[in-house]
Amino acid sequence: MDHNADDINEIILPLLNVDRPMVNGDINENEPQQVQFWISSAGDKNTYSYDKTIELFEQ
Repeated sequence: MDHNADDINEIILPLLNVDRPMVNGDINENEPQQVQFWISSAGDKNTYSYDKTIELFEQ
């Protein structure tokens, strides 16, 4: 089952696009911020996972 591309792009990714502060409120410059990991078999060419895999390879 694949996820709806609009839901991922409009709901989930904006939630992840925020720097994570430490307990004291500062941002740790040594910690990667706003990193996305994509794991997919991308077996079906008509899925969001396949499209995202191709997009990442092209970048």
